[in-house]
Amino acid sequence: MSDLQGNAGLGAAIRPPTEHSRPWTIKWAVIGMWVGAAMAVLGVYVFYLEVDATNRKTFGADYATTDGLVQTGLMISMGFAIGFAVLEVGLWVTMALTNRRGFRWARIVATMLASVGLLYAIFVIFSSVFSETIIFPSVAYNIVNEALAIAVVVMLWHPKSSSYYHAKLVERAIRVVRRDAGTS
Repeated sequence: MSDLQGNAGLGAAIRPPTEHSRPWTIKWAVIGMWVGAAMAVLGVYVFYLEVDATNRKTFGADYATTDGLVQTGLMISMGFAIGFAVLEVGLWVTMALTNRRGFRWARIVATMLASVGLLYAIFVIFSSVFSETIIFPSVAYNIVNEALAIAVVVMLWHPKSSSYYHAKLVERAIRVVRRDAGTS
């Protein structure tokens, strides 16, 4: 009989986290990730506004009457924007679910994705300034989206969150040890 089967041992000393023991930092970070997913959908419209403003500047106010090449370019751009929005929504949702479950790797991936998003937002804002096509909704969207991402990352790395991730790791380890002890 193993030590875990003979007495309560490790399982009794550490209580696995429950839904109610999830810290506020994780709860709010997950809510922020769901908001980020919704904002990704809104980002398609913001991208359309950016492309529309650039086309108006390049081809004039009535660019809709220009040749089909401009319209084709707009449709291709929007197709890519929709594809990237679907990917972004998928990433936000995946990060929300995995961080909620306490996977430490998800916190690292979320941090890396937020860093890439921050670099992209800086690029978009500077390119709109340099091209003299500043679109207020685009700048506001990028600032709000990145503020949200930074807030989520800060909450994910809060000490209370770190304790939660550690407790979930221990809970999964206990589950594996018990499972393996039961099969021996």
